[in-house]
Amino acid sequence: MLKTVATSLAFTLILLISVFLTSNHIIVPAIIRGAISTFLLFLAIFWLINFIKINLLRIALSLLVAVVFSLVSTHVTLNSSYPDANFAHLGNNNIFYQALLKEPTFYYWLLAYICGLCVQTINPHLDLRIRPFLVGFCTLVPLLFLVITTIFPVPVFSNWYAQNVLEYNLQNKRTSTQVNAVINGQTLIDSRYRDNDKDINASKVILLLVEGLSQVHVDAGWAPNLRKLEANGLKLNTFVNHQRQTNRGLYAALCGAYPNLQTSVSKSDLMALSGLKQNCLPGYLENNGIHTAFLQSAKLNYMSKDLFADSAGFSEVKGESELKKSQTTGPWGLDDWSLLDQLLFYLESNKEDKLFVTALTSGTHPPFQTPNGDQGKEEAFRYADKAINWFITNLDEKGLLNDTVILITSDESAPGGLASSSFLPANNTGYMLAIGKNVAAEVKAGLFGQVDIPATVSEIFGLKWGNSGIPITKTPAEDRILYAGNTFQRTVYEISSNQSHQCNNYTLCKGSEVSRRVTNIIERNDLSSNAFSQYIALMEERSFNTMRDELIIGRLITNVEQGQSLVASFNIQTSTASTSQEEKVLTFLAWDCSESIPTSIRHQVKIPGSKGSKKFNLITPQVFENQCYKIWVNDGQGAIDPNWQLKKFAMYLHPEEKKYIESLSAENRTRRRLPRVAHAGGEIEGKSYTNSLAALDRNYGLGFRYFEIDFIWTSDNRLVCGHDWDKHLFINSGIIFKSAPSYETFMREVRSKSNPPCTVQELIKWFADKKDAILITDIKSNNLLGLSKLAELTDNPSFILPQIYSPKEYHDVLALGFPNVILTLYRYPGSSTELLRELAGKNVFAVTMPKRKARTGLASLLSNLGVGTYVHTINNPDTHKEFRDTWKVTEIYTDSITPNLGTFPSDSYN
Repeated sequence: MLKTVATSLAFTLILLISVFLTSNHIIVPAIIRGAISTFLLFLAIFWLINFIKINLLRIALSLLVAVVFSLVSTHVTLNSSYPDANFAHLGNNNIFYQALLKEPTFYYWLLAYICGLCVQTINPHLDLRIRPFLVGFCTLVPLLFLVITTIFPVPVFSNWYAQNVLEYNLQNKRTSTQVNAVINGQTLIDSRYRDNDKDINASKVILLLVEGLSQVHVDAGWAPNLRKLEANGLKLNTFVNHQRQTNRGLYAALCGAYPNLQTSVSKSDLMALSGLKQNCLPGYLENNGIHTAFLQSAKLNYMSKDLFADSAGFSEVKGESELKKSQTTGPWGLDDWSLLDQLLFYLESNKEDKLFVTALTSGTHPPFQTPNGDQGKEEAFRYADKAINWFITNLDEKGLLNDTVILITSDESAPGGLASSSFLPANNTGYMLAIGKNVAAEVKAGLFGQVDIPATVSEIFGLKWGNSGIPITKTPAEDRILYAGNTFQRTVYEISSNQSHQCNNYTLCKGSEVSRRVTNIIERNDLSSNAFSQYIALMEERSFNTMRDELIIGRLITNVEQGQSLVASFNIQTSTASTSQEEKVLTFLAWDCSESIPTSIRHQVKIPGSKGSKKFNLITPQVFENQCYKIWVNDGQGAIDPNWQLKKFAMYLHPEEKKYIESLSAENRTRRRLPRVAHAGGEIEGKSYTNSLAALDRNYGLGFRYFEIDFIWTSDNRLVCGHDWDKHLFINSGIIFKSAPSYETFMREVRSKSNPPCTVQELIKWFADKKDAILITDIKSNNLLGLSKLAELTDNPSFILPQIYSPKEYHDVLALGFPNVILTLYRYPGSSTELLRELAGKNVFAVTMPKRKARTGLASLLSNLGVGTYVHTINNPDTHKEFRDTWKVTEIYTDSITPNLGTFPSDSYN
């Protein structure tokens, strides 16, 4: 009896310690608190299990506990969190288990806990001499693993969802192919604070997002009214905007999680266009009886903000078209004063309700224009500043400020060339001021960011916003850390309370510890696509009933592998016929998001003016690393536009191509480097295409070891060196033939000239003498016949690397005794999809292509799959740099850009 009581008390004590450790008020990193409390609970439960008398039942329960605690420990070590009973509902989620099986950390923990299982269940039945060693080993393994994963968490995981298996669960399927998943990084936010300051309470909260506003603008004197208002409100000294671009700021401010720090695709786009959902503030408030509305001055469909607002949980969403038409408009929609006038009217109309309104201005976004006609940036901010002051004054006069809190902040920071006195990065230096009758005047120190807004708003309404963020009334822990990025400058910042560390290209930081943390946070936070859905974008049931051009998507970004084919599928239905029977035109435009590559892809499809529906697919390649899209329908010749409805728009990877890519990836190709190739033997005396022994000698001396030689046929079917019988032969020798001459004529007329093209016999002998040189063939016709003749002239054709013009030639050429081939695409008629299908199972040396093919992104796609690529013919170093850096081409065929001798040893590729 005494033993049982002692056991119960010990278990209760351990349970209390574990609960205490999980409290956010303990100033210890969550991962350490969570790991220790998890392990203590594990030992306590195993201890209790040993009181079960039936051996099989005890072992079964112990195994079950080991699995459950492995899940919990995976969550703790990957998400810097602690145990939570809310995760129990994942027990019947099949997709959860599929993702979990890809996560190696789970298996490490399972091994550790099974060692503990051995101690608790098998140990009592073992020989006394073995028992101490087993106890020591099986206790040490989980403890050692606990320490290692706590101090050195592994930053490389299989995919975003697999890292977040316990918290970011998949919800119910919307259709058989579309999964409605959770994008959630809320536990990645440092939410530690030290004390409980006085709360703010109100029944209405307005989140006023002033486009591009920064603390820098206020410090420069561009917002004097805001500066005066600070004396009556809660002003934050340090406020971080976590990314550039409006939709990223909206995501952070409304969902309480970091936006993508590195990835060009924004999480708001994924929520809006892929059916992905997150537990965002508006939906949370709606579930607690608080009405929510989103108002913005611009058109809603730019950046798909209407779809994002709906996905975030707003019950009302209004843009320029939905607000009063009598207001003054600018380049982006309603001017700031007009928007605030509409907001005032909205608040008066809903004065009896508990209300959360997000209002987004646009007048301070370039191009700048105020009703006064001034298009300067400073004037735009001064105009917005006056409008805000007018709005707050009127709220106060109407008595609406008594139970209202206004959070004045911004979507992003865009200080331009203004100097900043803050330690924060200029483009992430935000602004936050809380105004209201219930808000005490205070200038508050501490590090805050957009991710703290949901916690702040929830507290004002007397609610608790999960474990993400800190209300701005609280005092953060002194060593709090937040993260921010700049998608335009390719930088990520780790920000503490008094300094920031910049990481160029996302991971090259000063200090290995900072670099490790930044790499870890990016890989756990960023999300580029929904791995569990076939769709990159999905939009259904959207009506257009106006006579203007209609924007379907104002901006969508894809960053799948360059070269992959994307399918854009449309289903459009018109409900009435056009009186003039004019056809409307759907325009699909894609361009480089960075705008560093001045080219674009445009598709146009005519939509019949007659009543009915039209379904069609557009296939477009991912040409650019980050590809932006705009899709709209216009009226053609300006005819009356009948009512029409977008029944469905979807964008997805070409399904067949995706399958072939997976097949090629599974072959685990590892070749990355290739040698440079001297085109047509290389240049000599300023001439190219000579295909001469003199060119081979000169360029061998310059460091080339791989030489491409052109071959043509004489009229009597003899193979000789040369590109053609007219153009290049005339340029190099002054001779032109209207048709192929005989071999005798070739030897008499052509061979008498300076640096003549070689004969096949001379060529074979030259390569036999140069033991480290490789011949790449380009036989202009009858390729298989020409290669068979070359094979007959040598006992060892290993120095010959044939070019084939279709994958269908692959096996026939290898059968001739050649060890490998290059596939060249300048004659290949197939699509990228067909090429990938035909490459599966073929280990080609490389794929070479003309410049136009490389500029479709195909070279990048093949390189990512481990297939080396060449582009021909490049003689300008800047052009070489473009294809290497932008289009990810491995190497080049060139007449004149010499290689670095020794960089690419030929024996590595034989």
